[in-house]
Amino acid sequence: VQEFFRVRNEELQTQKAQTTAFYDAEIAGIKRAQEAQKQRHEIEMSNLQMRNNEIQSAIQAEIDALGQKTPAEQKLAQLRESEIRQKLRSGELDEKEKLQLQAQLERMERQKQVEEAQLKLKAEKENAAKAEAALAKKQKAEQDALKAAEKQAQEAKKKALDEINKLRTLLVTFIFKISHMFESDQKFGQNFVK
Repeated sequence: VQEFFRVRNEELQTQKAQTTAFYDAEIAGIKRAQEAQKQRHEIEMSNLQMRNNEIQSAIQAEIDALGQKTPAEQKLAQLRESEIRQKLRSGELDEKEKLQLQAQLERMERQKQVEEAQLKLKAEKENAAKAEAALAKKQKAEQDALKAAEKQAQEAKKKALDEINKLRTLLVTFIFKISHMFESDQKFGQNFVK
């Protein structure tokens, strides 16, 4: 009986060690996957933000370039300066008026382009924010799934170890009862012989 108990107890201990090792390995794998996923998410988010910043910088550069004076505007400013000097003797208002109209048309066109670029920049910022939010949501869902898998593995490990402990308890109880019955039978036999 003791030999049976010893063998069965060793089998349960071996099974317990194997079960623990199995679930510990599974949990460790999940944790490694979580860490790898976290690093991948950080890289993806960084790349997305970098790309969005590049696009927004290019649009802002376009807006800044549109804000500079055109050659017609520069020439108009020079003419205004020379107009003061030639106020009385210059009668070339036609060229000035022509340049003023040309500069005004160019300014209006540039203002239109600036407004379009600003709308484009605003839309790009909104799209970037949406893309970052969507990526963050996807990453959170993936992390949550891995956390759930880890929790499930922990629960399965606990359940398996509880079952092994129950079997061990049953084995101990069984051995105790068998031993007790065996001792009772021996006492009965000894009393019967006397």
